[in-house]
Amino acid sequence: MVGRDESSGTSVDPDDWFSNTGSRSIEEPTWLEDGVAADQSIADSPFSRRRLVASAVAVLVLVVGVVVARVAFGSGGSSAPPEATPTPGSTTTAPTTTAPATPAPSAPAVTLPADVLKPGASGAEVKTLQRALARAGHSPGPVDGDYGPRTEQAVSDSQRSAGLAVDGIYGPQTKKALQQELNAG
Repeated sequence: MVGRDESSGTSVDPDDWFSNTGSRSIEEPTWLEDGVAADQSIADSPFSRRRLVASAVAVLVLVVGVVVARVAFGSGGSSAPPEATPTPGSTTTAPTTTAPATPAPSAPAVTLPADVLKPGASGAEVKTLQRALARAGHSPGPVDGDYGPRTEQAVSDSQRSAGLAVDGIYGPQTKKALQQELNAG
């Protein structure tokens, strides 16, 4: 229902939230602080209504944003997708499964030198021995191809752990024990 403001001659809609007029009397109000008339409650002031509407809109936008984020990025619960239920008359395909992952290949087998090696030897065969000793956990020092004191000590450690006579010389029995040690670990 639209009425008429007698003093100004303008139309007045009592349902207009943002108007300063409405169903109140036409008399000039007594004003208090912050633009609130003495005969108005704080909730009836136009500024409070605007704040109320703005707050409601802000809360609504926040709720919609949270809902959209949860739909877009998942709910944070289970990582498994929800199971789809078939609709009547539709066909379903069996879920595809992936083959189990093949285990990573183990370290390549170490070929041990066939020759007898002694302190003072050098070359590619000594480098091969040093790599095998390092892989078995006996530190021969740098892999430099020089059968020096550290390589001799690593061979002695390997012999000791296998229960062999400790002489620091790489021979057929030490080769066999080192190969077993490498295969076990």
